[in-house]
This record gives sequence, structure tokens and C-alpha cells, in this order.
Amino acid sequence: MENPGKSVRMSGSGVVAGGSYEAVKGSGSMRIEGDVAAHRVDMSGSMTSNGSIKADQFDVSGSVRVEGDVEILDGKGSGSMTVRGDLRVGRSASFSGSLSVDEILSGQQIRGSGSLKVGKEIALDRLEWRGALSSPVPMLWGPSIIPAPGSPALPPTRAPSLESFAFLVVTAHAHSGWIAT
Repeated sequence: MENPGKSVRMSGSGVVAGGSYEAVKGSGSMRIEGDVAAHRVDMSGSMTSNGSIKADQFDVSGSVRVEGDVEILDGKGSGSMTVRGDLRVGRSASFSGSLSVDEILSGQQIRGSGSLKVGKEIALDRLEWRGALSSPVPMLWGPSIIPAPGSPALPPTRAPSLESFAFLVVTAHAHSGWIAT
């Protein structure tokens, strides 16, 4: 990311204008108006954005709602996070609580627990999730996908929905499709 130079630090309630920042940090209630690009986003409490967020490091806890896309290099979150667009992870992210992505969840690696809902597509190199998983992604089931230990037994004639898995680790391989490890 270019050297944006300025930072925003907020405690209590406030509004952040779209733009490029070194860091966007806050505790309490933050509303972001427009697209934000930052080296670091740290938020504890409630954050809403009517634009997209791009950050190298993205650490949030509490309630987060982004109307656009979220693109991060690394991150962690706890609580409730809703992304109305795509969520792209450059390297690694971990989440606990509720993560909802209306469009495409893509990138390298995501680990988490709780509830994961993806509206259109999962395109990750590695997904480790404990809890409820909801997505209309039929390509995640096939002869090379193995339900993790403790998942319910499934009749061989019925392909399971992702909600069937208590815990699932999925790894993408370029030539062999999706396999669980």
C-alpha cells in the first residue's frame, strides 16, 4: 500500500471519511463513509461502512457490517461480521462468532468457529471451520471430500449440504479439485 501518512483514532462514537490511512483504530461506535484503504484497521465495538475496506491487517471485535467488499492481507475477528460484497484474504484470517459473506469468499486460508454463511462461492486454498456452515457451493462435495470425524453419517445416494459438517477442513488443489485433509 502507498504511504498514506495519516491515522484515525476514535473512542466513543464518530464518523470516518473515506480515504487512505496509515491506521484506522477505534473503540465504541464507528461509521465509515466511503471506501477506506489502510495498513491497519483495529476496531472494538460497532463498525459500519457504506463502502469497501482494504487493509493489510484487519483486527475487529464486536459488530461489523460492510456494504462493499473487504480485502485483507491478514486478520482476525470475533463477534458478528457481515460483508455485503466479497471477502478476500491474502494470507490468513481467523474468525469466531458469526461471519456472513453475501458474494464470494476467496483467498489463502481461513480458520474459524461459529456460523459461516457464504452467498455465492468459496474459493479458498484452505478452510478450517468448526460450527455451522451454509453455502450453495455444490463443488465442495465429491469423492475426494471426507466429512471430519464426528460429522453425521450420510446416505451414499444423497450429497450433503455444508450444514451437515460439524468440522471440516478443505484444501484446494489445482489438478484434483477439492479435498479434505
